[in-house]
Amino acid sequence: MTDPGFETKKTLVVGYSLELSGYDQARAQIFNQQLRARLSALPGVESVSVGDRPFGGGRLTITVPGKETADGLTMRASYLDVTPDWFKIFGVPIVRGRGFTADEMRVGTEAVVVSESTARNLWPREEPLGKLLRVEKRVNEDAEKIIFNTRVIGVARDAQTDQFGEIPAVALYLPHTSRQWLDTTVLLRASRDAGEMKSLARAEARALEPVLRLWIDSMEEIIEDSRRVSEARVMSGLAAGLGLLALLLAAIGVYGVMAYAVAERTREIGIRMALGANRRDVLRLILEQGLWLVGLGVALGVVGGAAVSRLLRSLLFGLSPFDPLAYVFVAALLMAVAIVACLVPARRATKVDPMVALRCE
Repeated sequence: MTDPGFETKKTLVVGYSLELSGYDQARAQIFNQQLRARLSALPGVESVSVGDRPFGGGRLTITVPGKETADGLTMRASYLDVTPDWFKIFGVPIVRGRGFTADEMRVGTEAVVVSESTARNLWPREEPLGKLLRVEKRVNEDAEKIIFNTRVIGVARDAQTDQFGEIPAVALYLPHTSRQWLDTTVLLRASRDAGEMKSLARAEARALEPVLRLWIDSMEEIIEDSRRVSEARVMSGLAAGLGLLALLLAAIGVYGVMAYAVAERTREIGIRMALGANRRDVLRLILEQGLWLVGLGVALGVVGGAAVSRLLRSLLFGLSPFDPLAYVFVAALLMAVAIVACLVPARRATKVDPMVALRCE
């Protein structure tokens, strides 16, 4: 397996939401302190912390003052909320500067740790330590945001913290704050087997809150799930590309066949024009006949697609095999192509002198 840049063996992630159990911030902070103390006392536990796990962070907006524009360079960045022990638990070394201190675990603190890639991308050939960043971060589902300035105090080794198999171009580590106690994650590093530690950690959490909404996974399990999601994303992208290619080929085929069929009727069009048919009548006739054929083909295609979709049902997650929007879009596109394919050669044929058209083979 590809090295994700952090330690995965014998590392547990204990996630829960105290808000669902009716806790307020004060009670949640006490619960977290008690749970960390209980977990730290378990045999074989080396370190306990709180914060976001790899692949469990979020996105925020940063502005780098003095870059590219007068107001600074603004971009999206991935981030993790961490505590001072986070880097020790996951074995991510600070290669320049330092990590966080306990006093820096507060909202809007002027301290941030960045990844090596972030330092190279934002401040090439410059010293990143001490550089200023303006951070705009969403703090709840009501779109409430906090905006604060922060300075780089350390540079951490690159790690796949956002998506499996990918080093984020811009990744930040921010201090885990007290306003996050209601919905938090406890991170645990132990020298014992992860499966055994899971049962012990679950027992300690249930002892404090029997009805706690709780999930516990090892980082190896999370890595495997992320790998599967990454592979599924690649396969879905490939399938989408092949589908668009097939749609393009179908449109080209429809255009070619219809345009050839109408061009072959040049002599017929000349005869109709010689007998007094006007251009509008000829165009309407050609268009009606062409659309009838294409409409029949689209109808058969929809029926066939619906039948095949039943076989694909087991391969789809969260999606209906009978997506009306997709069927309507494809049918409308092919009908539009057919209209163009009929009208272009028909218009050209109606502009030909009837005597010339009559002599066409």
